Formats: sequence, C-alpha cells, structure tokens
Amino acid sequence: MEAKPHAVLVPFPSQGHVTPFMNIAKLLYARGFHITFVNNDHNHNRIIRTRGPEAVAGLPDFRFESIPDGMPPSNPDATQELNQLCVATHRNCLPPFRDLLAKLNCQHDAPPVTCIVGDAIMSFTTVAGREIGVPVASIWTASICGLMGYLVYPELIRRGIIPLRDWSDLTNEYLDMPLDCVSGTEKVPGGVRLREMATFCRITDIDEPTFKSLTESTQSSLKADALLFNTFEELEDAMIEALDIERSKVYPIGPLTLLAKTVTQSPLHLMKSSSLWTENTECLHWLDQQKHQSVVYINFGSIAVMTQENFLEFCWGLANCGYPFVWVLRSDLIMGQPPVLPEGYEELTKDRAFFTTWCSQQKVLEHSSVGVFLTHAGWNSTLEVISAGLPVICWAVHGDQPMNVKYIKSVWGNGLDLDPNVTREEIVKQVHVMLAEEKSKEIRRKALEWKEKAHKATSVGGSSYNQFERLVNEFLLKKPHPGGHSNDV
Repeated sequence: MEAKPHAVLVPFPSQGHVTPFMNIAKLLYARGFHITFVNNDHNHNRIIRTRGPEAVAGLPDFRFESIPDGMPPSNPDATQELNQLCVATHRNCLPPFRDLLAKLNCQHDAPPVTCIVGDAIMSFTTVAGREIGVPVASIWTASICGLMGYLVYPELIRRGIIPLRDWSDLTNEYLDMPLDCVSGTEKVPGGVRLREMATFCRITDIDEPTFKSLTESTQSSLKADALLFNTFEELEDAMIEALDIERSKVYPIGPLTLLAKTVTQSPLHLMKSSSLWTENTECLHWLDQQKHQSVVYINFGSIAVMTQENFLEFCWGLANCGYPFVWVLRSDLIMGQPPVLPEGYEELTKDRAFFTTWCSQQKVLEHSSVGVFLTHAGWNSTLEVISAGLPVICWAVHGDQPMNVKYIKSVWGNGLDLDPNVTREEIVKQVHVMLAEEKSKEIRRKALEWKEKAHKATSVGGSSYNQFERLVNEFLLKKPHPGGHSNDV
C-alpha cells in the first residue's frame, strides 16, 4: 500500500496565524494526509498549560512537534513580544527546522515528508523544503490588500517617504500623505494614504530589525511555488490581479473557518479549537437572555494592546452608549498589563455587561443577540464577521489593520471606523449609528451580501472550494524529487 502524503505545517507563532493553519491541517487530514503541526516551544507549552497535555498528544497520523525560536523566556500565558518574535524566527529557526525534518524522515511509524505548508513570514520553511526537494506552499494569513501595504515598502524608500524624518511625523499630517504607488488600489474611493500602509514602516531608521525582516519575508513570499491566501476571489479579486505573481501559483482558499466546516466528520476532537487561551462559554448563556441584535461585542484580538487612556475611553463610551455589551479583556491588553476597570464600573454596568478573558468568537458572532462587532480589524476577525454577516466598528491598532479598515469602510461597505485617538463620545455615536439609525441599514445589507458570497465560495463548487482542490491535487500531491536546492528567500 502506498504511504500517505505527509504535510508539515509551520505557522508563525501567534494566535492569528495558528488558527488558519489549524483549519488547513484539518482539511488536509480529511483528505488523507499525515499531519505534523509545528509550533514554537513557547506556544506548545502554552497549549499544555491552557488545555492539558492531551491537547498536543495528537493521533497516530496527526502529530504535534515544536522548535525553539531563540527568544528569551517571557510570560508563559501571554503572546511573545511581536517585533522581537518576527526577528527571532527569521534568524534562528532554520537549523532546528532542518533537524526536525531529518527526524521526521527517519521515523518508522510515519511516512516521509512529502510537502510543507509554511507561513509566508517564516521563509526558512521554503529554504528547508527546497533542500529536501519537496513542494512548499507559503500562506499569507492576512489580507491581500494588507500584503500590498508591505510590498510597497521598497518603493516608499526609493521615493524618500520612509524612513520618517523624525517621530513628530506620527502626530503631524505626514501620515496623511496620499500614495499612488500601491498596486490594486487605483479605484479605492478616496485613495490610500501612508497611514494605511502596514504600520511597521513607521520608523526613523531603515535598519530597524523588524522592518528589515518583514520586508525581506514579504518580498520573498512572491517567489513561492504556491502562495495561499485566507481570502476569497469575490472579496479581493482586484488585489489578486495586482499581485506580481503568476495567477496559477495563487490559491485564495478562504474563509478557512467556513471551508473547514465542509469536513463533517473527523476524529480531531482534541484539536477542534486552536485557541492558545482558555475559552469562556458562559457568555453564550448570557447572550441567550438578551434582545435580538442588541448587544455590542468587543474584542481586540490576541496581540493588540492599548494605553490606559484608550482603555478608559472605551470603558466610558460603552457605559454611556446604553446598550448591553460583551467585552473580551485579555490579561495583557493594557500595554502588556492586566486591564483594571474603573472603581464602581462593574456595579454601574452589571445589568448589561459581560466581561471575559477569551471566548469562542465565531459562536459569539453567530449569536442572534449580537448586533455589532467592535474590533481591531485583524484579518481573522474580519473574515469571521464577514462569515457571520454582521456590521463592524473598527479601531485599527497595528500591522495590516489600517488597510483592512480602509477596505471595510470604503470598498466592502460593511463597517465604520474610529479615530486612533478614540474618544468616548465617538464610541457612543458610532454604536448608536449601528444599532439605531437608518444609515446602518445599508451597512447591514452589505454585510449580509458578503456573508452570502463567503458561504458560496466555500461550499462545494465555490471558488475557494475549487481552489483548495486544485492546491491538493496539482501541487501538494506532486511527487518529491531528490536533490533539492536552497535559494535565498
């Protein structure tokens, strides 16, 4: 009997990357692949702390491994410092990943590695895969419009737009500079500005390590033999066309949370959640007691942080808006510190507020009581709310989020935004618009249209469903070839 194909999956070690990778792993497992899922040591140990050792025990043909990233020890229950992590994985992970592949290929109770699915910003996976001669698919886990905000960095340098002249450019009108060099954005209403480019370019030193590693990784991602995106053609077709890469190498296979639902039966009960956090389910029971589409759900994702001043504005904006709300308050939300609610706040809002440290976001967004999602507009959250058909209020914090917000507000039409220097008055106003004003009807209509398109794309015969079939049959199942080579990527 011919051995199973063996896929090794390597996400960047943060929640927003691990989640889509787990969905791909489930899909490939259902297609008969042996799976090795590779976390970094920090997250591997964190999963054990959160969900117990059985969560990484795996199955005979779905196994978990981990590799070191060279980072110093940090809070075992929180996400590692993102900038340092980007640099560390770029510099340190190739040797231990080579060693892991050699170990996997020597196992007697598992088939040899036949393909790798690596994170696009973990470019060492492409180097290692080429060395052993197996196909390597790179996945960009964020939006394509967000990717364009990284790919434009070299042109911004050439034009002298970055680095910034000094830090005052963050607070004067410099970031409002219109840009005509971002591929695919020519027809975006109002155009795009420097402030909507991925935020890592907000530097005064061109040799800043995080900027350099991300620039190199994103540029090299275009050289991949297969480039996967957690998006769907109907949502970002103009941006797909604008990519400087052969269309046949591009695989839009999202939203992956919906596509993974096509796997109706699976023994992966231990891996049904990819959360690095302990999930609270009581909020769902609380939502059962609320009125239809009356609740504001607030979650700023797994890594976004805010100042104490920002936090207080959100506290009093939500208190003053008059609507019930569910708020996810991570233990490291306030610049890495636990959030502390103002004195008397819980008593003031006790009849209409539910606070939790983490929850199943997909289930919350699909609950009939939720009327609007207040989000940082990270890509997983953006796709999940599109899949649920809800409107959004966005407060962009970091990375590609500003570009996502631009598209949500100006192109897709399913949400509104808040100023980075958010005020309680603005929060009250936007919540009221979404839950009480006539203007929200058009936004809700758009949100439902995108939901229908997302579900159609991931159903049998849809664009993302067909792209995933093409990925498996035409790329990942290609026979390994001996004597691979390692290009610099």
